[in-house]
Amino acid sequence: MRYLFLLLLLSSISLKGQIAIDGIFTDWDDVTTKIEETDNHPGLDILSLTVTNDDENLYVKIEAAEFFDLQDGETFSIAIDADNNVNTGFPSGGVGSEIAYYFGNKNSYINYSNSTFIGNHSDLRVIALPTVTSNIFEFAIQRSLTTDQGTMIMGNTISVAIFNGNNGDQIPNTSGGMEYTMQSLPAFKSEYDLSKTNPAFKRIISWNMLFDAFLDPTRDQAARSVIKSLNPDIIAFQEVYDTPMTDIADFLNEELPNSDGSAWQYARVWPDVAVFTRDYLEAAESIDGNGVFLLYDKENNPMIIYNVHLPCCDNDADRQLEIDHILSVMRDKDPGFFYEEDAPIIITGDFNMVGLAQNVKSFIDGDIVNESQYGMDFNPDWDGSKLEDANPYITGYPSNYTWSSDGSNYNPGKLDWMFYSGSVMDKQNAFVFNTEFLSQNELNDLDLTSDATSIVSDHLPLVVDFSIGVVDADMDGFASDVDCDDNDSAINPDATEIENNDVDEDCDGIALIIDDDMDGFNSDEDCEDADANINPDAIEIENNDVDEDCDGIALIIDDDMDGFNSDEDCDDADANINPDAIEIENNDVDEDCDGIALIIDDDMDGFNSDEDCNDQDSLINPVAIEIPNNGIDEDCDGMDLISSTNTIQNLDFKIYPNPAQNLILIQLDDSKIYNVEIYNAVGVQLIKTNTGLNNGAIDISNLVSGIYMVRLTNNDRESGVRKLIVLD
Repeated sequence: MRYLFLLLLLSSISLKGQIAIDGIFTDWDDVTTKIEETDNHPGLDILSLTVTNDDENLYVKIEAAEFFDLQDGETFSIAIDADNNVNTGFPSGGVGSEIAYYFGNKNSYINYSNSTFIGNHSDLRVIALPTVTSNIFEFAIQRSLTTDQGTMIMGNTISVAIFNGNNGDQIPNTSGGMEYTMQSLPAFKSEYDLSKTNPAFKRIISWNMLFDAFLDPTRDQAARSVIKSLNPDIIAFQEVYDTPMTDIADFLNEELPNSDGSAWQYARVWPDVAVFTRDYLEAAESIDGNGVFLLYDKENNPMIIYNVHLPCCDNDADRQLEIDHILSVMRDKDPGFFYEEDAPIIITGDFNMVGLAQNVKSFIDGDIVNESQYGMDFNPDWDGSKLEDANPYITGYPSNYTWSSDGSNYNPGKLDWMFYSGSVMDKQNAFVFNTEFLSQNELNDLDLTSDATSIVSDHLPLVVDFSIGVVDADMDGFASDVDCDDNDSAINPDATEIENNDVDEDCDGIALIIDDDMDGFNSDEDCEDADANINPDAIEIENNDVDEDCDGIALIIDDDMDGFNSDEDCDDADANINPDAIEIENNDVDEDCDGIALIIDDDMDGFNSDEDCNDQDSLINPVAIEIPNNGIDEDCDGMDLISSTNTIQNLDFKIYPNPAQNLILIQLDDSKIYNVEIYNAVGVQLIKTNTGLNNGAIDISNLVSGIYMVRLTNNDRESGVRKLIVLD
């Protein structure tokens, strides 16, 4: 079966996803393209496989259940199905392998469609670290490969499988590989300065010259050019067996002369290690063929340099014995000469670290293995801490290997190291100098060719710049004893503090934090630090032209898009309603948002103009009493009332006083008795009497002020209506 690994979004991979093949694995922490085994396997069990890439390389990390040596003793291999097609390439564990590398027999295979190329690590550009034993290894394989048989390029989607030939274990545990899709990820780039950035720094170089490069006419000039371009203060050479020290000194004095006219000083310890310095070389002693050197600078400050060339290859026991001996001399401070405590200590050279991880651990931790012979462990730095590894990276390539030989069976490794006492010195700059990966501009500036370092030796120069004691590393005018960050010229006691950046620029021990309104948001993120109601967590208040939540926009709501915001638009869902709208009368809608719907009732009879057929006469409205045969539509039903039985004459009568308050009198031209009815404006009968009572006087004291209709009728079907106005 095939494993399809679902990738997370690229944004979930931090810059830690920029992988460097350095034997340090924290840069893999955020790489999610990983599978783990589903069963345990007897013997050396492979636990997990992780894959990632950049434009140039495929990166693979494997983890096992125990420590082992990847290049010796185990038959690990990797198979890559470059086109993710099981039916092409060489069948291997359910993978159609176009590319394979066997760490045990150190062979590489590229399976073209009609042929197979067999080579070594260099044909795949395999880099694998650590070089010592571990339970975790990482390695790089170049994505595009070219041989005399053609070019093989890994496709966008590939399949990867890891095998252990000794016990048949593989990951994935079942047939088929881990499917992986290439991502667009940046490559790791180390930071380095090819030149010293401060004249007070000490530049120290360690370089194995591969059997007297200075004596080989084909290599001598390249060696001199590289050393000249690096302009060191101290050089630790290994493998200068027969080279006359005076020849090297003459070259240095001629090409890199001291400004004060003094000569370079040097000492050599048999058989092949030597140290050259611009300062004073006071003493040198041998420790099993490794050298310990006492140097003094122009200010008479001491430095101890251990220049080592340890036994090679599978000679782990002798290598550990020499390490223990060196550590015991360092612990007892008894190399054969006296030096002051707190003197900077450097241990550098060709360590041949190709076996047990204990070799590295011993130097860093002061862990002596052969205690019966060399005594107890100790803390190797002056302050009781561990030594530090300068760990320089290659100029222009994502690794820290220091040895490489295309013709060797072994792939590149980290054989050369530089440990130092970090309590009394600081690393300011470090790199492994490899001209192969320098830019053309860098090569031109240094007057070098891209093959310069490979011409000289299979080892690469280690270059480290140290500041020692009280210096002004960043050259800001403040020495390291008062400068709280002597690597940054913007930080010193006179610097201007930048608020809210968690950096103490002025070295007063406090980073400047400003939160004037004390709302929990500093002034660099609070858009109004004088108002606690305004901050990135505040609730936005609409339409007040204030950006409460600091998103750069004040909240404006105009849902009906009529140009009036919801705080002034009384109905923001209807574009016809806003403060500029024209009011429509008598529809119970406040179109112009003045708080009042437009009502028109000019005759004040209680009926608006949209339903009152004559809004100038209060006696005419939908509930008025119709007067027959007068040609007037009093009740607004669209017609005048016509009697079909008799023609009724209008009665002519008068009401006085009119307006009135308490009593009214009705004046008629005859003495008939008439029925009197008084109605309000909506047609409700309020009073019914006749003119025969009270001598024609009618009490209206119970009527409220307003307009009323008075109707008179008699038995002769005569009638008449008059308007009455009642006052308070």
